[in-house]
Amino acid sequence: MDNKIIYIKLKEGCKPIEYFRNSFDERKNYYYNLSSNAENELEISKACIDSSYFLIALIHDNDKIIYSYLGTGTISHNDKGFSIKFNIKSKLNYGTAIKNICKLSELSLSDDFGKDEYVLKEESELIAKQIDFIINKPFEEKSKGQRYENIDSENGLAVLAQRNEYCERAYNLRAPMQHRGEFQRDYERIVHSKAFRRMVDKAQVFSASKGDYYRTRMTHTQAVSQIARGIAEGLGLNMYLTEAIALGHDIGHTPFGHQGERTLDSILQGKFNIIKNVGSFTGDLSFGGFKHNYQSIRVATLLEEEYTEICGMDLSYQTLEGMLKHTKLKRDNYSLDQFISIDLS
Repeated sequence: MDNKIIYIKLKEGCKPIEYFRNSFDERKNYYYNLSSNAENELEISKACIDSSYFLIALIHDNDKIIYSYLGTGTISHNDKGFSIKFNIKSKLNYGTAIKNICKLSELSLSDDFGKDEYVLKEESELIAKQIDFIINKPFEEKSKGQRYENIDSENGLAVLAQRNEYCERAYNLRAPMQHRGEFQRDYERIVHSKAFRRMVDKAQVFSASKGDYYRTRMTHTQAVSQIARGIAEGLGLNMYLTEAIALGHDIGHTPFGHQGERTLDSILQGKFNIIKNVGSFTGDLSFGGFKHNYQSIRVATLLEEEYTEICGMDLSYQTLEGMLKHTKLKRDNYSLDQFISIDLS
């Protein structure tokens, strides 16, 4: 495939996006027909036919990228002209990965694409390597199934305690280390996350004033972590896993304490028509409500930008399940897989 890359610029809502979506959902090849203008832009000649490319479809709204599809493609020709046969392997929101690709390529939707131009071609070894990792490495890691080994620091744990060798992740992006357990990695990833730092200014109990004893979501989390660690130590449980769950359990919480959560829950159930006077909006305001433990999982698996390869922090299923179950669930049937941002099935 060398280092050849094709960029396709598509406006949100246009018909061709459906083909890229179907290719990703069905894991099948689809065709994207090129106009005569695009043929000139790509400098297509007979020598280009059947050449393989990395493909990036940038979905934008007023030249602002909102998400993208990544895959591979080949240029073909028939009696109707040139087309790209493509297979989409990954869908990414406009997070760290796409920002890095655009930065490396110095790509600007408004400057590099003309008014009627929607396809560009370039060669870059650096960008090709990054795209190759994004679209191929997670699948390889998922299919082979990472196996973790027992580590010496866990030898004194109780029989039913979770151990390093039981760890499961969605992606397994980093190689295991003997001196650093997987649940320790979870703990450290949460501590260094932006969502964790944001808890400093979130009130634990809503109050109109601040003082020396003002309690924030961060001070609450630190207290929970200390108590949880003491209990885990006494019962012979995995303390890194316990602390990771304790530190991450509220990263999706609202400001203004539980009153803020209850208010947002009511809004998202459609009980308060807070935008009734805004424009001509006539849609359904009910989005199923809000629960901070579900939002914590969403932050950990989708919103946090920790890596260029994936969305989220790639926390273990054990840590995620502990975060999800620290308070009662709204429904009995749930699956952590629904929170993973990229479908690897």
